[in-house]
Amino acid sequence: MTHDPFSIGEAVALTKNRDDSAPDKFILPADGWYQIGKAGTVSKSLYMPGKKEPVTIKQVLTAADLVAIANRYKKDGSPELLVDFDHFSADLEKPTRAAGWIHNVEARGDELWAQMRHSSSGRNALEGGDYRYFSPVLGFPAKNYRPGDEAHPVALLCGALTNQPTFKGMVPLSNRQGDPLAQTEINADMDYKLLLIALLGLAATATDAEIQAAADAAKLKIADSAKLAETQNRLDKVLAEQVERDLDAHKLTGAARDQWKVALTKNRDEALGLLKTLKPSGKADDPTYARTHNRDKADVPNGQDIASDRGRERDSAVHEYQTRNRCSFGVAWNAVRQSKPQLFVDADQ
Repeated sequence: MTHDPFSIGEAVALTKNRDDSAPDKFILPADGWYQIGKAGTVSKSLYMPGKKEPVTIKQVLTAADLVAIANRYKKDGSPELLVDFDHFSADLEKPTRAAGWIHNVEARGDELWAQMRHSSSGRNALEGGDYRYFSPVLGFPAKNYRPGDEAHPVALLCGALTNQPTFKGMVPLSNRQGDPLAQTEINADMDYKLLLIALLGLAATATDAEIQAAADAAKLKIADSAKLAETQNRLDKVLAEQVERDLDAHKLTGAARDQWKVALTKNRDEALGLLKTLKPSGKADDPTYARTHNRDKADVPNGQDIASDRGRERDSAVHEYQTRNRCSFGVAWNAVRQSKPQLFVDADQ
């Protein structure tokens, strides 16, 4: 008696799966590619070293796990992996006859696929209908698992032809020739025309011509949406590049650069207008910008500088608004301009 702690199987048999012109022969895919695994969770029994009884764990396969398994296979040099009958090679008392050899592995979304070369006995078993499904042997990270633990397989070790798969809904290894639905799990009771009508938003009495017209319109809409998205992506890229040039031209750095980048991206024309009112400065209280219209009082008769006082009051109000509302300088500047326009007489000149 053997125990296969790693194998997973697959599949739902289809009602019609043979070539009517050759009823004793099942048909294999010409390219030699077979689905051997799929994303999902199943209960598996693992035998731990030194333990007589198996531990039941949850075998979890995600799309990322399937990619990792395929990459691991390629990293190992894409070796030929044994495909036997019913995992007999795991039992020393059973024959180790090969049904075939895996020589390529790919992850395709939520599915794992392998390309196989069959031995004469393997091909006869598949074409004669003796076996329909595949059960891969997967390797797990070495650790002492406890009942109920989740385990993610990390490698494909080998596989077997089987008629007792674990996973359901897999593509069978052999199918009826010429059947366009032969490699999918189908529901014979489903009315696909009504389903299509519902998806297109048509009345249940829609004619074939109306269905075709709606389908064509849907395809055009999808194509237009794709073109619109592509155009928008190009515009976003151009804007991002222009914003970076604007920031460089005004020598913006640090936190100020981040704030102005947001403002320029949101409304470049408005932000550029604000930037024109500022000029580079090395003042300690503002390492990036100095406010305009802050003349030395010594230039004004009687020591009076109304413009400077107004500028300081304006700057103080903008700084207070920015601190209180935790917003960018541009937002604060516009808010104070609206509430106290008299402070911006000099800035607007």
